[in-house]
Amino acid sequence: MITSESKKFIDIREVIHKKNAGLAKWIPSFLLNYLKRTIHEDEINDIMTRFADLQGLDFVDALINDLDVKVNLYGAENIPVSDPVIFASNHPLGGLDGIAFMHAIGKYRRDVKFLVNDILLNIGNLRPLFVGVNKLEGQGKQAISAIEEAYGADDALLVFPAGLVSRKQNDGRIEDLEWKKSFISKSKKYKKDVIPVLIDGKNSKFFYNFARLRQK
Repeated sequence: MITSESKKFIDIREVIHKKNAGLAKWIPSFLLNYLKRTIHEDEINDIMTRFADLQGLDFVDALINDLDVKVNLYGAENIPVSDPVIFASNHPLGGLDGIAFMHAIGKYRRDVKFLVNDILLNIGNLRPLFVGVNKLEGQGKQAISAIEEAYGADDALLVFPAGLVSRKQNDGRIEDLEWKKSFISKSKKYKKDVIPVLIDGKNSKFFYNFARLRQK
């Protein structure tokens, strides 16, 4: 495992501080520790140390194998082997679902790109796959250009249209927030098919209760 002298590739405290120093000061330790466990900070740092030479989907596959995650894919016959396409999925977990998403599609397409929160660009091994979206401060010209290029390219583009992890509703159902429709307008603009994806999974009760608390 990572020791105190080892380089930390992912440090959730430092990432939040860089993104919003004011917010970082107010995050309680128990929540910070929960976030670290949720994203498997220690495990990922350990893996990134051992697989530092791997990039992109090679790193994704190593991560899945090392964490002993089993991904069952149904409907693979609907994945085009070469055509430009957008895969739009629900977002139930907030980390592992994205890794599983890339791994599953990556078995059939090695030209994967993924629209993600730009905070994830801190994961250098995955940067070749990621196109960053700034959810806090809006998009700069360079980011807008990169997003537009991703939609216009011939790659297999992965998106979480909700933008945030699924939440528990008042009636007890767990589902995505309303999907943003920008991926639909881009698919029309660039004449790209959209393939809907359903990822089966759910977070802990603590996560859903805390998310509801934040909304109040």
